[in-house]
Amino acid sequence: MPKLMRQSVRQVDGPYLVGTTSHDQMTVLAVAFQLGARDGGSTGTGRVARPPAASQRPAVPADWQAFQSPDGTYRLAHPPGWSPVDRGAFTDFVEPGGGGRFFRVQPTTDGLEPLPAQRSLESSFMARHPNDDYRRVRLGATTFKGLPAAEWEFTFVADGRPSRGYDITWRAGGRRHAILFEAGAEQWASSQDELRAFLAGYRPRT
Repeated sequence: MPKLMRQSVRQVDGPYLVGTTSHDQMTVLAVAFQLGARDGGSTGTGRVARPPAASQRPAVPADWQAFQSPDGTYRLAHPPGWSPVDRGAFTDFVEPGGGGRFFRVQPTTDGLEPLPAQRSLESSFMARHPNDDYRRVRLGATTFKGLPAAEWEFTFVADGRPSRGYDITWRAGGRRHAILFEAGAEQWASSQDELRAFLAGYRPRT
């Protein structure tokens, strides 16, 4: 899920996020400033807090649970109590208690490069949510651990709830890996440590 203008490339020190967004269940934060509408980032009156670099805190909390995909494509760590849910093409890691937050992981062999994949994902999301007040926060190229990647951050309203999502994708081991995180507006700021740790703990098979 746009017209490409000037690209900005920035380094992401933690893993990167992208994913499939079949998102009627999506919950993510509404932003209190104007959002940019071009590739490469926000042009609003304030800046959205980016997922903090993994180097700023210890990578993965000791009590997080290890998980490996059945085919060995990746391994990761997720918060205690969160449940992996097999959705077929992707796996969601869902917060207990109905809080609405989740991580989505999707390795794919579609052959797409990260930035075109993100633009396509954004377009399909907009088509599925024409009346949900979608706003792009940023969509642009980045790198992760020296690998080309692309990130997409956005807000929309899910069933009346202001929501926010962050998606990052990159290629490794012959696959394009995508990780998506979604949360309600009121949860976004307090979720940044978990987002950082989840990215830091993701390890694709190479």
